[in-house]
Amino acid sequence: MENLNDDMRLEIFSRLPPLQLLKCKLVCKNWENLLSLQKVGLLFLIEPSLRDRNLQLHFGDYEEIFSMSRSSGEEFTYQNLTKINHPAINKRSCVLVDMMIGACNGLVCFCIPHNKIDDPVYICNPITTEYINLPRLLNHKNGYVKSGFGYHPLIDKYKVIRIHYPRSHDSQGVPITLGSVEVYTLGSGTGWRSIGEVTYDFSRSGVLANGSLYWLDYKQKRIVAFDLADEEFRWLPTLPPCFNGNKKATYHVKVLGGDLCLVHSEPYEPIDIWSFKNKEKKTDVHGDKEERYQSWSWSLEFRIPCSLLHTKHYLYEPFALTKKHQVLLWIHDSAIYCYDKKTESLNEVVGEDQNRMGLFQGIPHMNSLISMKALGEKFKSRTHQKKEKKNRERIR
Repeated sequence: MENLNDDMRLEIFSRLPPLQLLKCKLVCKNWENLLSLQKVGLLFLIEPSLRDRNLQLHFGDYEEIFSMSRSSGEEFTYQNLTKINHPAINKRSCVLVDMMIGACNGLVCFCIPHNKIDDPVYICNPITTEYINLPRLLNHKNGYVKSGFGYHPLIDKYKVIRIHYPRSHDSQGVPITLGSVEVYTLGSGTGWRSIGEVTYDFSRSGVLANGSLYWLDYKQKRIVAFDLADEEFRWLPTLPPCFNGNKKATYHVKVLGGDLCLVHSEPYEPIDIWSFKNKEKKTDVHGDKEERYQSWSWSLEFRIPCSLLHTKHYLYEPFALTKKHQVLLWIHDSAIYCYDKKTESLNEVVGEDQNRMGLFQGIPHMNSLISMKALGEKFKSRTHQKKEKKNRERIR
């Protein structure tokens, strides 16, 4: 092994099961450093066929995806990606958006459907096969749940946010938007903690940037931040000029390349992606509560010309930024396009005519060997369960 280069070693290590991989990190400092290299790419939740309700996890780094899509005569399918050794995840309906509500440092949080709601109660590390099931929401009267998952580097904590909106009306029959907020801190041992109620109207899961989760309040056309350290909601003080009152416009809050972004599109107009950055070139937003965003501003990062769009504007949804600063967009939850700002081109990566996946969701993901045990959580392991099953079969 010592005579092999790093690429050859990684190729060998990649064929080992997770537990053996963890043991290899203890052999020597060189192996520990090599195995600590983090592979960044996309994690896909895929429906193998249009009639299959069992969803599968697949991973592919950016270079693999692009090289496969450009190979002459080779059709890109989910079978070209690396399948994660993970049990199938059951979906509620034909919509997969936000089933994976977030990924942080290799951990992924999923919404699990039960009792007509989608509850953020399953967290796993797809590489180590460790997972935990959080307590489910009980005694709720229908309604719906909006959630978020994130990590704050200053306090070194992972947290899940769950906001339950019961379907209720006032005396005149007008719907009431009032959500009960709960927080689960991994490793704290305190379970879900109630931190009050909010009147924000969120339509999607929160996105993570700079130690905070962000949502778009669509009715008030404002962006709301939830600081994972002090656990307080606050409005962002500024908005990009794209909020122009056009009722046909659509907006999405995203994180691309680590930066908070707002995606704006209108019929027969370009797709604009605005980025929220610190003018002082710092990423810290944890100073004085009144001044923390004073040096931050919005700037137009990408403009995808209308002439490049092949279908309705609102069907394009950016979801990741490649290493070469290209924007990946999915369409109809089943096709991927790549926009290159330098060449002003929009190229097909996975076309709908090529697609053999059914619907899917993709999120940026970084493979890691982070352990639930190190976080203080009582976890289960798919690898341990398989090993115990084999041992029981041998005893019989």
